[in-house]
Amino acid sequence: MDNKQRQVIDADEILERYIAGERNFSNILIEGSDELAGADLREINLSHSILTEMILEEVNFSNSNLTKTNLGLSILYSANIQRADLTEAILTFTELTNANLTDTKLINANLSNTSMVMVNLTNANLTSSNIEEAYFDKCILQNTITSDGRVPDNL
Repeated sequence: MDNKQRQVIDADEILERYIAGERNFSNILIEGSDELAGADLREINLSHSILTEMILEEVNFSNSNLTKTNLGLSILYSANIQRADLTEAILTFTELTNANLTDTKLINANLSNTSMVMVNLTNANLTSSNIEEAYFDKCILQNTITSDGRVPDNL
């Protein structure tokens, strides 16, 4: 799907509509904003959306649908992404320092060149994910599932 078919939306509108009870924001485009930092967006549906170059520090995406979402070049420091579905998501060149990805589906996700420092990946499913050139340091990998059953070499 190209950008012309996505609804261009700004962070303020997402927040207003979310507070009013809306949860489905699939197929949206928002780029280069810091206005969602710290927002509680649990159970939001951002599937098939583009949220690139975003500052999403301390955002709460727990129990959210982020399938096929492009979060490339974003900063997700201390983000709560527990139990979210990031199947086929794009997280290239993303910063995930101190993020919580417990019980998160990252099946077939693109994590190439992603920085994961002190990330909790307990029970996360990374089956068929691209972790080429990803940087892992001091991550929690208890019961983490990978395609070959091994944890990444660069921990």
